[in-house]
Amino acid sequence: MDTITQPYKNWSNALYRLTYDEWLEKYQPIKNNLSTYSFETYGDELEYVLQQDDKNVWTEMEGMEGISIVNGYHLVNRLCYYITVKPWTKDVEIPISIDKQCDCMSEGDAKIDCGECGGVGYMTFYIDTREELEMIYGPQDV
Repeated sequence: MDTITQPYKNWSNALYRLTYDEWLEKYQPIKNNLSTYSFETYGDELEYVLQQDDKNVWTEMEGMEGISIVNGYHLVNRLCYYITVKPWTKDVEIPISIDKQCDCMSEGDAKIDCGECGGVGYMTFYIDTREELEMIYGPQDV
C-alpha cells in the first residue's frame, strides 16, 4: 500500500474503526436470500431491513473520502445495508476504501504520464488489514 499522511480524518466521526474481517467476526452479518451479506436499498429487501432493530442494521455508504460501512440506517449516499446477529453499542466505521487526491494535482490538472494515478488525479486505497487501517487513521482502541 502506498502511504497516506496519517492520521486521516474521515467524515463519520466514529468512536472506533474495524477492518471488514474484524467486523465480520465481531458482529456476524446474516446472509440474504441470495447468500450474500448485503441487502438492497429498495423492494422486499429494504422492507426486511426496515423491520429490524436499528442496532442490528449497518449501511454501506460512499462519501467524498471513499466507501465505508457505518452503524445504523442511513439514506444519503447509501449503497446497501447489512443486518448483524450482534447489535452495535457505539459508533463504528468499517473503512473499505479511501480515495486520495494524487500529488500531481497540486499544480492543477492531473498529469497524463503520472506514475501514481495514471492521469486520473486520484488514487483509491483498499483497507484490508489492521496495519493498513492504523497506518491511515492512527492507533485504534478496539
